[in-house]
Amino acid sequence: MDGQSVRSAPTWEGFLEAPGALPSEILVMLYPLHQALMQPLHYLTTTSLLMTELHLLSVTLINLLLFASTPQTTIIEACPWVGGLPLFLCAKSVLHWNVTLARVPKWKLRHPRHTSRKRQSLIDSVTDLINLQRAAAALRPAREPTWSDADENEAIPHPREARTALSIDTKPPRKLQNDSTMQVPWSAVEHYAPLADLAFDGVPEGVRHARRATLSAVPTMNAPAVQKRTRSRSRPHSILWCLQLTPDQAAWRSWFYAGYLYAVIVALVLGPVRMYVSRAALAGQEPVGWALGYLLGQIPVFRSNIHMLSLDAWIPLSAGPISWSNFSLSMLLEMPLTRTTLGAANVRLLLIAYWALVLLLGLLTVFSLTAYVEVDTRRKVFHGTMVVMLLPSAFVDPCACALALSLILAVFLLLEVLRAGQVPPLGEAISRFVAPYVDGRDLRGPVVVSHIFLLIGCAVPLWFSLATALREGDGWELANDQRDVGMIAGVVCVGMGDAAASLVGRRYGRHKWLWVGGKSLEGSGAFVVAVTAGLMFAKIWLVGGGWRDESTGREMIVVFGHSYGPAVRWTLSTIKAVFCACGASFMEAVLTGANDNVVVPIVLWLL
Repeated sequence: MDGQSVRSAPTWEGFLEAPGALPSEILVMLYPLHQALMQPLHYLTTTSLLMTELHLLSVTLINLLLFASTPQTTIIEACPWVGGLPLFLCAKSVLHWNVTLARVPKWKLRHPRHTSRKRQSLIDSVTDLINLQRAAAALRPAREPTWSDADENEAIPHPREARTALSIDTKPPRKLQNDSTMQVPWSAVEHYAPLADLAFDGVPEGVRHARRATLSAVPTMNAPAVQKRTRSRSRPHSILWCLQLTPDQAAWRSWFYAGYLYAVIVALVLGPVRMYVSRAALAGQEPVGWALGYLLGQIPVFRSNIHMLSLDAWIPLSAGPISWSNFSLSMLLEMPLTRTTLGAANVRLLLIAYWALVLLLGLLTVFSLTAYVEVDTRRKVFHGTMVVMLLPSAFVDPCACALALSLILAVFLLLEVLRAGQVPPLGEAISRFVAPYVDGRDLRGPVVVSHIFLLIGCAVPLWFSLATALREGDGWELANDQRDVGMIAGVVCVGMGDAAASLVGRRYGRHKWLWVGGKSLEGSGAFVVAVTAGLMFAKIWLVGGGWRDESTGREMIVVFGHSYGPAVRWTLSTIKAVFCACGASFMEAVLTGANDNVVVPIVLWLL
């Protein structure tokens, strides 16, 4: 069935059209765009992501920019490209200033009574200057250039000549290609050029350093061409500006920076993001009004008020109000009939209430276990919470679930910017909340990636399944109530398989795989059992809920010219689930350094 994009028409006719050939101008710009995108991504995720994962992330963002056409993917596209990019362009310097100010202890700030107008003598002036230089020197690592405020705690060798431009080199020098005793570059941006090392906190050869989980500054391109190897005794102008402030002045300036950042965020959300989503995803409808109608459009009181205030043009209403007297518990076995009886908008409200209740119970469980169990076990409680939230509800309204996951991802990224930038008052509160649940990967770079990758791992298979699904109406409903087990592959893989492998492998893992990585055969076996159970539960829920699926157990199949009933089909479904679980488990065991919360769900969805 031929279809057309939601960008060009208010209705969605059916199957998503295959993208045509890109213009030659865009094809020429793909590689430079990829290279340009690698640097800020590397800066934000160093060293939480491997270089391969970094390339995949860059390619994914570019494909999202070029080929997003469904309403859900368009909203996802608007988050990094329409909202995130302008945010960093407008607030990068402010975030740097705020982090620099937040890292200075209060005792190093100027005392209120020490003002420049109350100098008693030349000796007092010289003494104050010496103390100021000592305090400034304590804030910077040894052998660090005066324009850098990086987080290194050890000395970094300086270049004799700085490069005039930054570029990415993924190939090591020839002299290192055949030398197994020498270390390879820490990242593709390391470049063996110290300016790139300092710019993106790379680790030069033989030098390791610890990074704080906050943003650091990117040096400007007009840095001095020659850096001395000896420690400079000159005044560090990039640090002295904050040491000349009193504690009250530093607090007021920090709040001023925070106010500016919040104002930029609100302006971007209400300006370009809102307009882009309205034009590209909602066929010209106002996003706020559309959201109110999408959730509350079938409540009688709300509908009557909208009609009375003549807001129908701003808040589109769906079908007429639904009577709850027609609902019965037997309809739970026919979920499409339940949605028709109660109304799609009312079912979405019930899903939101269910998600809020499960999330509240999960948080209470984590808080109660904080003093008794280890960090890894507490982290797996969040995995279980995602399973309970999404496994039963993903089939009920997959488009609404995909929209909710997209919005939550945008909120997570925004809160992470506030946390890494130490923006008051939310930055410090978020840091205290996530501190008991971070692991070693989170502490490697400025961005805490665990909760972000957990959400992405659960959502990616659902987004992929919806990208090529048949649509009806305006693109927010699937045609003929079609569902697929692949929609919940991420939830099963991350929420059940990864959690079972971690819990069992840490406690009962005695036999390790042949390769280095620490993964055990017992943990991999637990992964297979958990994923198989999750896939079969999803299959039972898919068939029992009354949704349409081409491989449903109610239909007959033909194998080698003979017809078989549901028993054979369910046997084949079980064998397929075991095969997919084994493949995903093997991939999880092989990926010893990569983030398996994203890669393994994609592998399971492909299988």
